Amino acid sequence: MHYVFARAVLIGTHPVRDLITALNIPGVAVELLIDLPLTFPESWHPAHLDLFEWRALVFPFYCLPFWWFAGLGIDGLLRKRILRWFALMPGTLLAAFFLTGALAGIFGTTAADRGDSKYDAMMCGVLLWTLLFAGFPASWIRNRRFRVVE
Repeated sequence: MHYVFARAVLIGTHPVRDLITALNIPGVAVELLIDLPLTFPESWHPAHLDLFEWRALVFPFYCLPFWWFAGLGIDGLLRKRILRWFALMPGTLLAAFFLTGALAGIFGTTAADRGDSKYDAMMCGVLLWTLLFAGFPASWIRNRRFRVVE
């Protein structure tokens, strides 16, 4: 029953499926950790589901630690908590990584690539995560400027 419902939701909704996958793009890291010892270079997915349908279903769960971590950066930016270097450093590196990906997606693609709906969805996801992780370097700068020490 659940399979039929999930399949009915995902069939024919490629833009929605692609957007769900793109908004949870850090889930690729978790997928790689799972697939490397099992099925690399291919990605494992159930035989009755398309790979992209499978990703649309599991990436939100794979991405939960990243959503939590981005929320931690936003808490630091809003001064709800003071972040230490062991949270600021990986958050700043992730912000730089996604900023590099966004710049590569904007300046490193052709006009034909930019017309694709998957490109639009992926760029939305990369730009979202760039903004979410931007809270870490902004919090770091704010802490250094106001000499916040704990």
